Amino acid sequence: MRQPTVGNGATPLYLACQEGHLEVTQYLVQECGADPHARAHDGMTPLHAAAQMGHSPVIVWLVSCTDVSLSEQDKDGATAMHFAASRGHTKVLSWLLLHGGEISADLWGGTPLHDAAENGELEILVVNGAELDVRDRDGYTAADLSDFNGHSHCTRYLRTVENLPPSVAPPDSWGRQQGLVPSPKQAQLRQ
Repeated sequence: MRQPTVGNGATPLYLACQEGHLEVTQYLVQECGADPHARAHDGMTPLHAAAQMGHSPVIVWLVSCTDVSLSEQDKDGATAMHFAASRGHTKVLSWLLLHGGEISADLWGGTPLHDAAENGELEILVVNGAELDVRDRDGYTAADLSDFNGHSHCTRYLRTVENLPPSVAPPDSWGRQQGLVPSPKQAQLRQ
């Protein structure tokens, strides 16, 4: 069945997911047979669109009630993790990590941590084991991108965590061990 699209190749299902309309998403898949794997011209899926916009209920439903995979990639190799990280959607990132989302590199060598650091949002990935020293194809680490984009509080945080011995790294899933590594927001407040 051919699905209608707009100029960028987005289907009605993609748009419903992007806007967070859970009931419309359910209707389009269950009643109209919309394909949750259909891609826009840039390779983004409805799951990617929901992750980029932070729509947790839509993501949970898509992953629980369809056969979409958290490892699906767009044309640049980005996953739902990359899209959620790029906008700082910590609730979505937490859910994705708990349900098998992986911190993997895209085709440019960038990880979700790179995307998060570029936009000044990174805590959830750091405390869940993102490798801080990974360099993208241009040779940049997440700290480098954070610094380049003017997120000095994130840069300081990343540089501090990079220099901690492994035994001192934040151990819990919330990333807090009082007095050791302040979050970027805590560090900013201290200045």
